[in-house]
Amino acid sequence: MLLIVGCKVFEDVFPPRATFTRNGAKIIQMDIDTWEIAKNFPVDVAVVADIASGLSDLIAETKERLNEADYKAIHERAQKVQESNQVTRTSLEEQFKREGNNKPMSRPRLIKELAEALPSNCAIINRGGGRLGPPFLRLSEPDSYFGITGCMGWGMGAGLGVQLALPHKKVVVLEGDGNAIMSLPALWTARKYNIPIVTVVVNNRAYMACKSLLLSYDQGECAQRGGAPDEVLAEMDIENVDFVKLAEGFDVQAWRVERPEEVAPTLEKAISLGKPALIDAVIDSEVPGIGRWVP
Repeated sequence: MLLIVGCKVFEDVFPPRATFTRNGAKIIQMDIDTWEIAKNFPVDVAVVADIASGLSDLIAETKERLNEADYKAIHERAQKVQESNQVTRTSLEEQFKREGNNKPMSRPRLIKELAEALPSNCAIINRGGGRLGPPFLRLSEPDSYFGITGCMGWGMGAGLGVQLALPHKKVVVLEGDGNAIMSLPALWTARKYNIPIVTVVVNNRAYMACKSLLLSYDQGECAQRGGAPDEVLAEMDIENVDFVKLAEGFDVQAWRVERPEEVAPTLEKAISLGKPALIDAVIDSEVPGIGRWVP
């Protein structure tokens, strides 16, 4: 069973041909906005409700129906998820050992270094970090993670809003370089009103999501030809953009990092400023594959 609560869902760039779930899993969607329910994909059960009261009623009803065997199954599944995360973590750690302090670093290595340096009272705005979460990013407090798919240039502006709403949090924005180009004016707002967000530009020198989607669309011309022409992929490259100088043009302090060991001290320095700051984090240009998450 997949329970979707108060969020947009299945916002693929390309329309899916198959179900997102496996083994006939049922989909339940709860939202106060009827427009969102079953908008992008059919659901088995639609619940129109205020999220707080709806979840409260659902939890109470579920507790009445669960028995000892159900709780045992829940515990076993949670244990399997933890074990799977540990396997992934171990595999990545072995990969990092092989990579050493390569320049540029891989995206997973950047995320690991950032995760280990983040303060406990942080809020992550993710529009360029890829699929965050296990095995490295562990958030235990509410209002610690905000993310969106499909909307480019969202990250820095969202970071400003989260910082104003949660002034006690240390807000760190992960923004892809393509996204950053579209959201740079937010640095002017941050500097003018001294909103102390820290933006990490995940810089792979390309609109990498566009490349990946182009190559992964199984009904497209690229799939039929066995790949995209180099000249087509080259049109999605981003060259000669100096994000440090751009930030400094807004009177925002900025640094460029290229090696894993530079990430943590630079992030700590940026957060300690108490002012808006930017880190241009250079990573490799590998085109990531787009896999489907199957609950």
